[in-house]
Amino acid sequence: MTGVKYEDEHAIFMLESMFNQFPKAMVADMYMKESKKNFDVALDKLISLQKTNNSQPHHNHGARNGAGNRLRKLMEEKKKNLKVKQGTIKYTQLSEKFNFEKVVKWKTFDIGNDDHLRLLKGMDDPLTLDNFLETIEEDPSIDIVQLPCATTKVKCNFFKVNIVQSLMSKPECPLCHTYYPIPGTQPSGTMTTKVYPDKNCQGYYGDGVIEIVFNFPSGTQGPNHRNPGTSFSGTTRYAYLPHVDDGKLAVKLLEKAFQRGELFTVGRSLTNNSDNVVTFGSIHLKTAVGGGPQAHGWPDNTYFSRLQAECAAKMIFHDDQEDEMMGWLNKKDKTSNTII
Repeated sequence: MTGVKYEDEHAIFMLESMFNQFPKAMVADMYMKESKKNFDVALDKLISLQKTNNSQPHHNHGARNGAGNRLRKLMEEKKKNLKVKQGTIKYTQLSEKFNFEKVVKWKTFDIGNDDHLRLLKGMDDPLTLDNFLETIEEDPSIDIVQLPCATTKVKCNFFKVNIVQSLMSKPECPLCHTYYPIPGTQPSGTMTTKVYPDKNCQGYYGDGVIEIVFNFPSGTQGPNHRNPGTSFSGTTRYAYLPHVDDGKLAVKLLEKAFQRGELFTVGRSLTNNSDNVVTFGSIHLKTAVGGGPQAHGWPDNTYFSRLQAECAAKMIFHDDQEDEMMGWLNKKDKTSNTII
């Protein structure tokens, strides 16, 4: 989608999947313009519109009819008796030993199989534009793989070494953008969550504070970092959420993002003007209990919806939403484990 940020593109995709009875352009306009990129506002508007049009037949409405309503009900039910799980979780950064084949479940072309060679005839690796057959003729040890997202129309075939590098940069197929659960660029560290009932976030007095401490010891950069093999300086960072239902749900999203390696990365700090340090990723955190958005603190009325959209851009959802989303994606684009 030209001119649209990555996180907005995925938020729109999520809404399109939930309300596929509506034209894609209308859904995108509802999110980008009418709702000003507020995911929850767009969701409510589309649910309302869906109720109005419920009696009208829609193409391929089927199993997804009322998807927004189901999600909203699931989220409301989940808010009841929510509790924050206090404690520490660990994350280990991606290493050279990571088994991409086991996670992605690709199939490898057999260069001794004439049928496989015929399928590769005239084809190039879309990442480098190197011809498959010419390359393996020069070096038969080079593997060519097909991702399970491949279809008869979109041949997701790559040299293995190229797709590994691509997935480390962005965990999705470069051709069809199917997501694969590859660890992000976060360094090894811990996330500790604790509730302070006697403290408050500005605008939420009397509710208590959820404090999150991220600790990253100094270490060596892994294969998906900017300078593999180079040492980096560790850090400790703090984040704060109001101890309310939305805050409790937000903690669960942040835990998922942390466990997938998406909250932090190793790179250059613009604040300290230094390289090879731990920096924030693209999912924003509230690092102060007050001061408003300009101080990365509270109050901020749109933070929870922005957090949801930023996580959706990384294919990170609440448990119930994830079950729904993954079910729709599997029905929408059935994958193949056979070379085609």
